[in-house]
Amino acid sequence: MNFKGFLNELKRRNVFRVATAYAIAGWLIIQIVSTIAPQLGFPEWIPSFITVLVLSCFPIAIIVAWAFELTPDGIKKSAEVDITKSVTAATSKKLNGLIIGTLSLLVIFLLFERFLIAPDSFAEEFATSGVSNQISEASVAVLPFVDLSPEGDQEYFSDGISEEILNVLVKVNDLEVASRTSSFQFKGRELGIPEIAEELKVKHVLEGSVRKSGNTVRVTAQLIEAKTDKHLWSETYDRPLTTDNIFDIQDEISKAIVGEMGSLIGSFEIESPGVTKTTDNLDAYELYLKARPYFLDRSRLDEANELLVRAIELDPEYADAWEMRAAIQSLLNSYGYSDLDLDVLHEKGLEYANRTLELNPNSSLATATIGNIYFDRTQRNNLENTIEDAIQHYDKALELDPRNASAILWKGIALLVTGKTGLAEESFELCLQLEPRYAPCYENYIVVQSLNGNDEEALEIHNEGLNQGLIKVKYSNFGMLARMGQEMAFKSATNDPDLLLGWNRHDELWQAFQNIDNDHTELGRDVLNFIEGKSGIDEGAISMLVYSLGVYDVPIFPFLIWDPSYSKFRQTKQFKEYITKSGIFDYWKNNSFPDRCKPVGMNDFECS
Repeated sequence: MNFKGFLNELKRRNVFRVATAYAIAGWLIIQIVSTIAPQLGFPEWIPSFITVLVLSCFPIAIIVAWAFELTPDGIKKSAEVDITKSVTAATSKKLNGLIIGTLSLLVIFLLFERFLIAPDSFAEEFATSGVSNQISEASVAVLPFVDLSPEGDQEYFSDGISEEILNVLVKVNDLEVASRTSSFQFKGRELGIPEIAEELKVKHVLEGSVRKSGNTVRVTAQLIEAKTDKHLWSETYDRPLTTDNIFDIQDEISKAIVGEMGSLIGSFEIESPGVTKTTDNLDAYELYLKARPYFLDRSRLDEANELLVRAIELDPEYADAWEMRAAIQSLLNSYGYSDLDLDVLHEKGLEYANRTLELNPNSSLATATIGNIYFDRTQRNNLENTIEDAIQHYDKALELDPRNASAILWKGIALLVTGKTGLAEESFELCLQLEPRYAPCYENYIVVQSLNGNDEEALEIHNEGLNQGLIKVKYSNFGMLARMGQEMAFKSATNDPDLLLGWNRHDELWQAFQNIDNDHTELGRDVLNFIEGKSGIDEGAISMLVYSLGVYDVPIFPFLIWDPSYSKFRQTKQFKEYITKSGIFDYWKNNSFPDRCKPVGMNDFECS
């Protein structure tokens, strides 16, 4: 038999049809088992076993199709069947029907999996702590320790101890630790350990309490297996209240957790990096602990700064206090906590950051703070430092500490403002993977979705952020809300007390954003007339409103310059002046232009 004859015989015996039907049915079986196995609690080896079984049986199906034929008298060897009496033609029709039916089932299953089983959006994914559905055995959440002090006024101290332990555990490479923003959302909530662990997607939970009384401290900690609510390890530490003892307790707890986790999982071999004592002065340490939550939450930054001043007076070599004070200088003005000139704050921030690096050359926060001040300077047309300088400092800070959420956020903002919105989106995604409830990253992620043309997803994330209490409505992307027809949300935002509460032209403002390409400068002027002389007005949010309306003689708030609502602005001389004076044009020339812009000759550009 020649090759052509062999192919014809393969076709006659329906070998190709059997192979096709088997491949489609096998693929469908593998997909179904892989999808339902986790939901039904099957062992993890089941999907792999089914895959191997299906693949190994494929050659058998081909051999059977070649060697045997289905006849009215049953299955017979093909060689024994008279070709003139063969029913392979009828069998081929049945196989065709089987192939079409199986393909239909496969399409239905894939559609079902895509739209009903798969996560609908980034918002849902990160609302559950930014981790996958597969929960690692080596995963733990550190809940804020409960303050059991007689006066109930040591919450900052109990929070501080739990945070210090968390900060040690996150540096263990093989350990998955829920972020501070995720764990601390359960502070004061009446939820059981299994419910908290399910929401945080961890297998273990560390909880504890602190009782500080006079010159003694009692710290109790227990590691709990979440599913069974079983205590795997617990310890109580009664010690005299000294810095040595506080740091020793934190070190002992973190090492005990690491050791216990390692003993639970056979191949899990890790070593705790240990807790480093950062000061010998207990009062300075307590002042630092009081300031830290204000810095992390971007609240009461003026009070935090004063607390750190006192801490540094007690211990001038306290590097952690210096680095936090440096970072706060770069935030005081933008968050409305200082009337000092921004140049003065920048000088102070650089002074404190450099002092930190003298004490601790590996300070990631101090390095990132220098980058943030450099970037802020470029936005004030001070090109003593460039955007490239700023981004290099952010990258160096992330080399020192890849989990530095502030550095990731600030780098994302720099990329966002320069029009590199795709890279900015990656930064904000990483930030939210590490700190799912970090409000500045969440708010900027909403912005970058709109800038990248994803208004529908931006609105979904915006609404989820409101549900989670993560965003301020006055920083809403007004253009996105208008494009998505969200009139009530738009007017609720513009009626914020820090914006235009009491103004009587909100409907005109809404209509203007519905027809943003028209001339709305009179309306923009009226916005500025209304807020003139008023205190507490958020100038950044007002800037975002009036720039969309065509009024450009107020300081620019650059986060939305690439939004569709700024399309007219991007064709003005004011836009070109901003891009040039801020150093963005030089950054483009030294690196690459964003998708929306292109060079015109050597010294000009145009943007859509």
